[in-house]
Amino acid sequence: MTLHSALVSADAAHAQTHTAQVIVERGGEYVLCMKGNQPATHTAVAAALEAVAATADKPHFQSVEKGHGRLETRRCWVSCDLAEFAPRGQWQALGSIALIECEREELGTGKVSVERRCYISSLGINGSMKQSAARIASIARSHWSVENALHWRLDVQWGGEDQSGARAGKAATNLSALRKLAMNLLRAVPPPVRKPRQVSLRRRHYIATINPNYHAALLAHFAS
Repeated sequence: MTLHSALVSADAAHAQTHTAQVIVERGGEYVLCMKGNQPATHTAVAAALEAVAATADKPHFQSVEKGHGRLETRRCWVSCDLAEFAPRGQWQALGSIALIECEREELGTGKVSVERRCYISSLGINGSMKQSAARIASIARSHWSVENALHWRLDVQWGGEDQSGARAGKAATNLSALRKLAMNLLRAVPPPVRKPRQVSLRRRHYIATINPNYHAALLAHFAS
């Protein structure tokens, strides 16, 4: 499979040196979130950019949005000065590192929470620092928007995946794959109603349980 001109974003679970290597070898670019499963890289990114964040007059990129009863400020700092970056040789085609800070203020209570995430990327500094920081911040936000939406569907619409007691062997992994497969089938095959495109996934799920013809259509699509 070629990834020519594609950009792959991934959360910390998939932030592996082999993953980065495969993406680059197949012609793609990557933006990977770093957490505790890559302690050396995470610590190095944090050490390099938290110092920049503490001394800089302003972030390389900042956005402010109001909605859902809160004010959200996102800040991003980037660097491609990797000469002193110890883990550099471990990551194929490493071009930049980034620190993204998300500050949320609840408008009703005034409560403020701050979360910081570290990233590595094969993207170099293209244009100004502001443009590069804005691009990485946008990629990270898009990734987490998809993650959050999928998590909500799996946990709320599909019976509480987080509370599932399936833990033995690969049961949790297999069940997760089946849930996502079912969701993709429901997206692909509209139900037999007057305005099928307006029917939510939850409603399609229900229709599949009571309508054998729709159930059969889903299975036929999978088989094809």
